[in-house]
Amino acid sequence: MAKKKAKAFSMPKDLIGFQIIRLAHLKKARDDMLFRKATGLGLTHCRLLKFLCVNPNSGAGQIARFLLIAPQSTAALIGELWAMGLIEKDAERRRGARVTLRITDKGLDLLTKAETVFVRAHKEVRMSLSPAEVVQFNRLLIRVAECYIRLMREDEQG
Repeated sequence: MAKKKAKAFSMPKDLIGFQIIRLAHLKKARDDMLFRKATGLGLTHCRLLKFLCVNPNSGAGQIARFLLIAPQSTAALIGELWAMGLIEKDAERRRGARVTLRITDKGLDLLTKAETVFVRAHKEVRMSLSPAEVVQFNRLLIRVAECYIRLMREDEQG
């Protein structure tokens, strides 16, 4: 029996949702590669360090919400950064109290290396757009995100 030949599949260019997800994946992969090359750590590790630099004594829940990842993933990231001496946990923690985290001097040194990558990654996302297009694109992304937030709240309310 002869096999059917599979049709070539191409995604239509006008599927905005697909293009948003595609862009997010491409941007994350590119940024992750840049951070690994410069610091030995991935994008998410560096974002966690930057968050702790700005928000010392934060807990794992706050970090998970900021990074948009599951609490289980946050625990693994925290463990890795703690083992490398880049963050420290609150030493005077009471039983049952939330663990608070701070960036160490070693973490600050690494974050200094990462700062040039943050700047480069920010510039790269803008390089194919004019200044006016950057403003317009940002406004449109915010509007779409706010629409999704509203829809999710409506779904939660029934």
